[in-house]
Amino acid sequence: MSEIVDSTFDLNQGPKKRPVFLTVLCILTFVGSGFSLLSSVYGLAAQKTVEEMTSEMEKAQAAMGQSNVFIDAIAENAVDIHKWTILGNYLGLGSAILGLAGALLMWKLRKSGFFIYVAGQIPPFFTLFGMYSAMKDIPFMGFAMVIGAIFAAIFSVGFVIMYGLNLKHMR
Repeated sequence: MSEIVDSTFDLNQGPKKRPVFLTVLCILTFVGSGFSLLSSVYGLAAQKTVEEMTSEMEKAQAAMGQSNVFIDAIAENAVDIHKWTILGNYLGLGSAILGLAGALLMWKLRKSGFFIYVAGQIPPFFTLFGMYSAMKDIPFMGFAMVIGAIFAAIFSVGFVIMYGLNLKHMR
């Protein structure tokens, strides 16, 4: 008596095979989303208060013995940076969970996984725009946020397109 483990059985053609390309994409998503999940959890667990952050910056500035434009700008925007960092960690956590859930469903050749995955790719961009608004006046940080957003968009859109090319294999 044989038992079918994979739930992707097609009565007309037997068990459906997952394309290698889709398998590779899913594995990459499992790894990337897993790292994002761990990073977000760590970010929330290790989050300092605005007061602790400001105090550490003042100590660093005192140790240098002079005013630093970079540290001054961060201190002025500490509340906004803190707010967006916390929100970013929560959105990153939700995004990672949606990415993992979507990839798991696509691993099982379910089309609904694609739409869940796409929904998980959107929230981090809100954080990028918020962090940019908080850091745009800090030397080089605004530019770094724009470059980060461009790379994030390239990877997110790229993966959505590559998963979209595999929709024909899902039901």
